[in-house]
Amino acid sequence: MYCSKCGTESANNAEFCSKCGQAHKEFPRPPVVEIGEKTYTRGELGGKYEAWYSCEGKWFSIENGKAVRQGQSYWGSIHWSVQTFLVIGVLLLSVIILCLFESDFNLGIKTLIGIDVAQSVNNFLG
Repeated sequence: MYCSKCGTESANNAEFCSKCGQAHKEFPRPPVVEIGEKTYTRGELGGKYEAWYSCEGKWFSIENGKAVRQGQSYWGSIHWSVQTFLVIGVLLLSVIILCLFESDFNLGIKTLIGIDVAQSVNNFLG
């Protein structure tokens, strides 16, 4: 069996194309699926999300009776507190690097908070 959208060969019993997610016409999908207390609505036929279901503004594929989140970036899957820690860490590292290579920036930080960052890093590194 070949996908009608991208032409990729799929297994004969595959409901969707393994490359583009296009639903094979031989497997009709219900317009609404209920799993637990949530209702999932099928994406528009012929549209970009045809192979997925929508629930609470997010897209899911239905696999073996379970909803699997689709289209989520790795960053979006990280807890907000870890995201905050990473962003602050990158900003602090940027300030330290700027202080090491730009004496005017180091002087500005020293004037602002009273710490000579470049000297502190040099003392730390020996």
